[in-house]
Amino acid sequence: MNSVKNTKVEGSLKPTIEISATDVFEYIKCPAFFKQYIGSGKKLEDCYDKYYHDIIFKSGKNYELREVEKISLIKNTQSLTDALQNKEKAVLRINPKMILKREIIVLDDRFKKFSKIYAIGIPDLLIRKKNLDTYIPLDYKTSLNFFNSIRFQLFHYCYILQGYDPNISYIGALKSEKLNPILLNLNSLYHDWLQIITNIVLIKGRVFSERKLVRKDIRWSKECRKCFFHSTCEKMVKLNPTIDDLPEVKQRRSQMINAIGIKTLEELAMTNPKIAWEKLCNMP
Repeated sequence: MNSVKNTKVEGSLKPTIEISATDVFEYIKCPAFFKQYIGSGKKLEDCYDKYYHDIIFKSGKNYELREVEKISLIKNTQSLTDALQNKEKAVLRINPKMILKREIIVLDDRFKKFSKIYAIGIPDLLIRKKNLDTYIPLDYKTSLNFFNSIRFQLFHYCYILQGYDPNISYIGALKSEKLNPILLNLNSLYHDWLQIITNIVLIKGRVFSERKLVRKDIRWSKECRKCFFHSTCEKMVKLNPTIDDLPEVKQRRSQMINAIGIKTLEELAMTNPKIAWEKLCNMP
């Protein structure tokens, strides 16, 4: 849901905006979905069909909770400060009700209408590095299908936690279904992440008077058929379809098609795949 709150500043109300790790995850996964979801007024779990809902919002959450319980060494943490000071524990669980928050400074005149912009989130666990007073936020995922989305989600957690402990580095830990840790160095993501946050603020804060879906927002994947808004995207691309609108055509394949001079769907339909492949192989 759209997290915009009003704060009284110098006698007038200025809204604050909150961006969660889930916002980041969903935006990276599909900007078109994120725009439609924010504008719909629906809960996130209501924007997927029943099949996807059951996998992600029922079995997925149950899986995560079971595994968090399995390896947690303490049941509750009163505050993040207490957790970070507990030198005896290698793995620290964060209370699910604890909302971590850090203000984001975005130097952009379009954001003057907001009092503050906050990054909020709750990592599943904090892992203390051995013999060091630094911690790694860990997030459970039952699938690695949206790997890039997960990387930015973990960066979001790191950014928030650095507001409490500057020693926390931009390293995120992801657990596979077999509970094997996958460590990710996220240092290089800062500038891309900041641009993503800017786009999310524009969408959630309705800074633009016109926020209609545009073609570049649409990224086809096998998950599209499970999305509540798939018909909206389909209607849009049918108005003037291009090669890149085909679900089977990803970035690499699009580059190959362009390289051999095919520009339209009609040209693609008339092309013999064998001849196209030979042209590609003979290119310098």
